[in-house]
Amino acid sequence: MGASLLFECAAMAWEAPDPVAAARHTRARVAGLDFGEHPVHRGAAGVLDMLAGDLVGGAAAVREFADYVVRTRHERSLTDQVRLHGWDVLLGEYRTVHDEAVALERECRVEGAVGVLPRVLLRLARLRLFLGRHRDAYTTAVEGLEIACDTGQRHLATMFSGVLAVLAALDGKQPGATEGPEGTDGPGGEDLLGRGSAGQPGQDLCPDVVPSPFWLTRAHGLLDLGLGRYDRALQHFSALTGGPHRHLMVSVHSLPDQVEAAMRTERAAEAGPAAESFARWTGATGTAWARAVELRCRALLTADAATAEEFYERALAAHEGDGRPFEEARTRLLYGEWLRRTKRRADAREALTVALKSFERMSAAAWANRARAELRAVGVAPAVSAAGAALVDRLTVQELRVVRLAATGLSNRDIGARLFLSPRTVGYHLSNAYPKLGVTSRAALGALDLG
Repeated sequence: MGASLLFECAAMAWEAPDPVAAARHTRARVAGLDFGEHPVHRGAAGVLDMLAGDLVGGAAAVREFADYVVRTRHERSLTDQVRLHGWDVLLGEYRTVHDEAVALERECRVEGAVGVLPRVLLRLARLRLFLGRHRDAYTTAVEGLEIACDTGQRHLATMFSGVLAVLAALDGKQPGATEGPEGTDGPGGEDLLGRGSAGQPGQDLCPDVVPSPFWLTRAHGLLDLGLGRYDRALQHFSALTGGPHRHLMVSVHSLPDQVEAAMRTERAAEAGPAAESFARWTGATGTAWARAVELRCRALLTADAATAEEFYERALAAHEGDGRPFEEARTRLLYGEWLRRTKRRADAREALTVALKSFERMSAAAWANRARAELRAVGVAPAVSAAGAALVDRLTVQELRVVRLAATGLSNRDIGARLFLSPRTVGYHLSNAYPKLGVTSRAALGALDLG
């Protein structure tokens, strides 16, 4: 019982407005108490240690705890599985945690566990954002927001809204805005907080929901960084990495952004400490993608041309197969910018072209525009991709969820059970989706690229 209570305290510290202070306070209060050597106690202690700044010791305990949770998952209820799963996200193990969360999502839908499902969807939305699967992150966050609002879980709704705010920023839209470019709504006709147009699911369920402050600050920082407003970006990232209300994972992801922004301003001295902080987290966790980003930071910091090129090349090699296409594209963009400044126009053109294609695939318009500007500087006039060219961009979020399941061969009844919709509603969404996709039957869906 004691270990479970300590874990609840660790989970509350994780979601507190000031996680660092909450973790340190909790550790001080439980110092000297004997909770035994149960893996749950070790996991809770590891989470608190990492939040409080002990990355190396905390990471080892969290890794041990995560292995225990997966190994014993069938020994506990679905609610407890969801509560204990996923803390190895602190280690940057995004693909592993994602695959486990997909299995939990499926189980929630089969059992009709609508109250627990939003927490799993939140985990998936964040993981898909981290993995560069922006469209999937968007559809997951919108569904999660709708269910969280329906079930009165407003604290989860603010977190879903934070994910949507970051996705909006990456696509060059003001976080929290309700309209996309040229007066259109967000992907699929929803606004950027996930509320649909008249008659669509999600409308007015949480009319005053606002994104969580950590994620909203990060969204503003990413928008400013993507648009080249480096001084403003640096202010946001500095608040996330060094302010009194920093959050571990948001802070970790903001450190490389802080390095990039600082090197473009008169406050370049701030880049070194931020890079060192990220290197400490990388050393404690050992993930490949983090190593690649660490090398990118080192490339930005060095003034020696040969050394900078070596770091960029090593970073790109480390990115191969790391599952983070957005970070890889950012490394190629920065490398291309560096190559252009060193007058290597052909090499710059190659790196920037690859980066641009990646950003376009991920709906990261702000970053795609940066790549286009750099390409123009080396004498290339890249065409702007047609809006909505991808099939999935023609569908609403709900239509996309339905057709993806229909493409696997599920019946309307089975799809409805998965999405908590009636078979009739499923049929309605399919009938709306078919003409948008240029097909006339369910059988033709399997041949389409639905992302």
